[in-house]
Amino acid sequence: MKKSISATMIVLLVLCVFSLTHTSAKASEIASKNSLFDHFDGNRVNDMKWTVQENTNMSGLPAFGGSVTVADSQVTLASTGDGTSFPCITSAFNPCPASGDFVVEFDLTYDCISDWGTGLWISRGTFGNSSADTVLQVWADNEASWTRTAIRVYLLGSQVYRSEVYGWEPSADTQTFKLEYIKGVYTLFVDSVKVATESSAIRPDTVGFGHPPSKGIPVAHERAIGNVGRWSSFKIDFIKVSPPVVISISTSTAQTELGFGVDISGTLCSQEGTPLIGETVILSYRVPAVGEWNPFTSAVTNQDGSYIATWLPTATGAFMVKAEWAGIEAFSEDISVVGSNSFFTQTTASLGLVSLWVILAVVISGYLVYFKKHHRVRNHENSKQQ
Repeated sequence: MKKSISATMIVLLVLCVFSLTHTSAKASEIASKNSLFDHFDGNRVNDMKWTVQENTNMSGLPAFGGSVTVADSQVTLASTGDGTSFPCITSAFNPCPASGDFVVEFDLTYDCISDWGTGLWISRGTFGNSSADTVLQVWADNEASWTRTAIRVYLLGSQVYRSEVYGWEPSADTQTFKLEYIKGVYTLFVDSVKVATESSAIRPDTVGFGHPPSKGIPVAHERAIGNVGRWSSFKIDFIKVSPPVVISISTSTAQTELGFGVDISGTLCSQEGTPLIGETVILSYRVPAVGEWNPFTSAVTNQDGSYIATWLPTATGAFMVKAEWAGIEAFSEDISVVGSNSFFTQTTASLGLVSLWVILAVVISGYLVYFKKHHRVRNHENSKQQ
């Protein structure tokens, strides 16, 4: 009997530990499915996602001219002078699928547009080589003008977008770019406006930004001698390569009392409406515009692409819930959590992991005391009978 109870308690403990670690395991699983997703958190470029060449060129001579910094969830490539190089950052692996549709999204802000052009590219092969096929290129320089600069976008070698910015070494507003590849057709959006479409069988294998290593300053010799300008500098908030899917989220209420759960539901499907079955959606919460997202559970999509979960708030205030799959996110409206007059609900809502282990310890101790006492009573009765 004792062995049976002990085995039962061990199983319960294992299940508790598994439930506590299950969310982190699911978070790792979802991360492995990302084609490429980077918000540039931390203080350095993630070398699992990117290969960084900072201040290197092909001349064999000392190189300088730019720097790479990561701060405030942005990566910045800045000019440090008129040297013969500028940082070049490329994806450390092929972020695009070998087949099927995909979407590339990113933003870009030029802090300074000057003599020497820099930007972002999506290519098959090494950008800058004659054998490479460039699918998309976003580039900015002053086009050898003292009073005008331009941000140009090329799709499969043809210029499809141009934005002029006037002045000497001006800055430019942040722009967002989205490149869809669906059923063999590329479609480009700039600031959510469709600007170009082009059919092609070319599938890229590299995302890069900065300027590729070169043998010298990439401008005319007479202009380089003057040293009148510098490299164009920019920053990026995010880069994302993912399947073209749509994720939704809704909550059962916009206000709840502390200690009561909030039901969360949504769907995950392709843009054509085909459900994605058996996929893991990560759910997180945070105070709006404050702090980091805190994953609290995950949910697996059903046959119709839907998912459902429950969130139990542990504090009062205004919160937001996020659903995420492969870097694609959906956000709920603000949820207000107010205090409850019920002592029981406040107490149960405040129970954390420490309290859980305390309860388990009390239960186990109670069982041990009970069976120890029961065993003594039986021994005593047996001794009387003898």
